[in-house]
Amino acid sequence: MEILRRVRGRGVMLGSDLLDSGTAEFPSNAAGSSRSAKVSPFDDLFPDAETLAGRDGGRCRRVRSRVALDGARSAQGYCCPADDWAGPPARGDLASLTGDRRWDDVDPGRVVYLDTETTSLATGAGTYTFLVGLGRFETGRFTVEQFYMEDYGDEPALIDHLDAALARAEAIVTYNGRSFDLPLLEARWRMQRREPRFPALHLDLLHHARRLWRLRLPDCSLSTVESRILDVDRMNDVDGALIPSIYFDFLRGARPERMVAVFDHHAQDIFTLGALASALIRGLREPGDERFAHAGDQWGLARLYERLGRPEEAIAAMERAVLAARDEDFAYRLAMRLARAYKRRGRIEEAVAIWEARVAQSNVLRLEALVALAVHAEHTLRDFHASRRWTRRALDIIEQHTELTWHGPRPAGETESRQARAIERHAEALRHRLARLEWRLERLGAKDIRVPQA
Repeated sequence: MEILRRVRGRGVMLGSDLLDSGTAEFPSNAAGSSRSAKVSPFDDLFPDAETLAGRDGGRCRRVRSRVALDGARSAQGYCCPADDWAGPPARGDLASLTGDRRWDDVDPGRVVYLDTETTSLATGAGTYTFLVGLGRFETGRFTVEQFYMEDYGDEPALIDHLDAALARAEAIVTYNGRSFDLPLLEARWRMQRREPRFPALHLDLLHHARRLWRLRLPDCSLSTVESRILDVDRMNDVDGALIPSIYFDFLRGARPERMVAVFDHHAQDIFTLGALASALIRGLREPGDERFAHAGDQWGLARLYERLGRPEEAIAAMERAVLAARDEDFAYRLAMRLARAYKRRGRIEEAVAIWEARVAQSNVLRLEALVALAVHAEHTLRDFHASRRWTRRALDIIEQHTELTWHGPRPAGETESRQARAIERHAEALRHRLARLEWRLERLGAKDIRVPQA
């Protein structure tokens, strides 16, 4: 197996061999348990790990890893392709990404990229963070420090050293950290009667990734973004869902060599965070980059620009999205959103041009162009005849659809679908509009006008 080859490649024995030879003892699950003076399997699996003593006893272990930013793999198989995107974030880059000008004063070297491994996916008091990683950009490389507790009784020591490391940080970057990592860490601090010392500034990249890539990717998990966007191909990764059980096995002395894969998985998550921040900055800085050419990506960039209060750049990205869309239904929806953006910016003529261009694509699920033209004619142009024509045309489409769909009474007890209810609501609104237009034209003494053929 590749993972076993990698362990042996570090010049160590397998943990199972240690058990067979009787040279190792494992920490008990009980807090504050005593340790044997004999060598722990952890020392053999991670010969370069540091042992850090806590103020009130106990210890935590620290493992450091470094990689270049050019995407080349380290000896452990890690990579951080930040230079393929925008490189290390410079001062002000994260401010442009967040829209928060407080980030302008943050030293990029004191931004910490944080991730945790836990004993459960829940955030209750019974969940421990047994492995916490802090990454940062340094000159020409990205460094990750992993703080690990070998037993529950080592949690105070773990918190001691995390406290010291976080005290030097000016900001934190995570992936889903707002909902998971930071609340869980805060709970562990308080369980130890400690006050959390997290920096005030926090950037959760999950929300930005969702805005940018949700229309292209099947999901926006870190592993999906890593493989599909950053093109990072992991070597012999471990399923994150198995990590708690691997840790419990380690505590019991079973198959300790599997902890190597846990550390590798965790470290690569943090290297990926650094590269992902660089990719997001690249997208905002160079939206014409071919790696963002997908219509969904351009629309995602538009959403990011809108959130950051950059409307003209948002509209330019929307225009590129409409031009790049190949699916007709998707292109129609994007075009309608672009027209609404034009209207909000007072560019009414451009909005009308889009509505008129998309009228030919109208069907029972694509009535927005017709309705928008009817509203524009009634309220802006005060042309009630034109508004009535557009309204009747939309109603004709619904009525034809209903006639083709239902050839007789519906079966008793059949529940209308959500789509059918939505269509009926559209029809009711159109009938109400048509009645109002007829009343206005009648008051003006206008004669009825036949609906032109499509």
